[in-house]
Amino acid sequence: MDEAARRGLTLTIDRRTHATLSPVHRAVVLSTFVLLACAHTSSKHLHVRADGDDADRGDERRPVRTLAQAIERVQPGQTIVVHGRIELTEPLRVRKSGRASAWIVLEGADDEPAVLDASRIEVPPPRGDGPQPHDEGVVTLQGVHHVSVVGLHIENAALAGIAIRDSTDVAILGNHVQRTFGSGIAAWDGDHDGRGCERVRIVSNTVVESNSRDVAPPWFAREAEPPHEAISLGGVVGFEVGYNEVRDGRKEGIDIKETSAAGRVHHNLVHGTARQGLYVDAWFGTLRDVEIDHNLVTGCEGAGLAIAVEEGQGISGLEIHDNVIADNLGTGILFGRWGADGPRRRIVIRNNTIRHNGHGPAAESSRYFWITGGVFLYSANIRRLQVHDNVVVDNRGFQIGAGDAWLAGHASLADAFAARRIVVADNVVQGDLADPPIRVGWPDNFTDVRECTDGTSSAGARADVGAHLERAEVGPGALQTDH
Repeated sequence: MDEAARRGLTLTIDRRTHATLSPVHRAVVLSTFVLLACAHTSSKHLHVRADGDDADRGDERRPVRTLAQAIERVQPGQTIVVHGRIELTEPLRVRKSGRASAWIVLEGADDEPAVLDASRIEVPPPRGDGPQPHDEGVVTLQGVHHVSVVGLHIENAALAGIAIRDSTDVAILGNHVQRTFGSGIAAWDGDHDGRGCERVRIVSNTVVESNSRDVAPPWFAREAEPPHEAISLGGVVGFEVGYNEVRDGRKEGIDIKETSAAGRVHHNLVHGTARQGLYVDAWFGTLRDVEIDHNLVTGCEGAGLAIAVEEGQGISGLEIHDNVIADNLGTGILFGRWGADGPRRRIVIRNNTIRHNGHGPAAESSRYFWITGGVFLYSANIRRLQVHDNVVVDNRGFQIGAGDAWLAGHASLADAFAARRIVVADNVVQGDLADPPIRVGWPDNFTDVRECTDGTSSAGARADVGAHLERAEVGPGALQTDH
């Protein structure tokens, strides 16, 4: 990625996110990218090419041969420039840090694709507790700060593509990761204390065919489940996941989980995943204050967006707006009951378009796909929820529905909603209505779903509802064409 393109990416992201971020988030966005841009303008370069020599200087005319040698030499303010295709036999681990005004950068060259082929990396089987070998990345940033990875192609990995562990001030920009056993890109707070992994930006990347059994290590049991998701953030504080394309993964698309907090997921294109397109899932503590907006999620085999508390203390503070969630086999937006089914509170779902979801094949002993409908309050462990100004149309079975768990201790949905401060109003709905209730689910997990669209309109369209989002506004291409 050349300097002009990098500056364009920086300015575009700043301009497009500035108006909708909180002051704290805005400061993180602006400071990170201004300093990253400054670091690039003053950096020296270490060049890597497969026909180089590790004894050479590492300039453009006399490159080194291995990335391991370049990583060993790199200093704050320097950029490692990768030329052409490099076959790796060992994962790469970056343990050196930059400074606020002198980032360390690992970058693909402008003149030819920088491809890291990981097919020859042997991954040992799991051992003991803690991070396992298959959870590491082809490139791992471990305990570092002020480091960026830009414009690399990573493929054929029996582990993750890019892994960030207990690191701060990290930028992952414009990479293409294809065919990984683990996540395409992942960031982790190893201690789950909300302090180990902060200010992480994952922007304008493409992640394809993640969580694939086709590149699994030899010891992996084929009936088992590959680890994690296409883009996984576990316990990251102060994050941005924007303008990425995630497609054809064999599990979830983008998963914000564990104790992640104070972040934004926006302008992503997620399609063709085997499970949920977007997933918000608490473990180990409280997941809090996340904004999910302007994403296009389509053609996924599970829900478009699922919200769950499998373990931990709960979720507090989600704002979900201006997304288009359409043509997924499962529910548009699902409040799941997986695991402990913990509490969710302070959630706003507004100005989304939720269209033609839940049309997957009928489950056993049911007329419907196992998770269906537009917005499905399958879990009743929810308080202070607002669902308003959405367009919810042509979803199978129901448009906005609640399972029978809501009636425990209450005479009606209205009573249950009032007790838990649930407001469903001012939406535009059209299509199947669960009135009378319909039975959906799967063996041992069926529930009777009742429509809860009182206060909504089924006639006419309003300009102030739903999402006004075009395909050209999401994914990496949106940044490349916006000037």
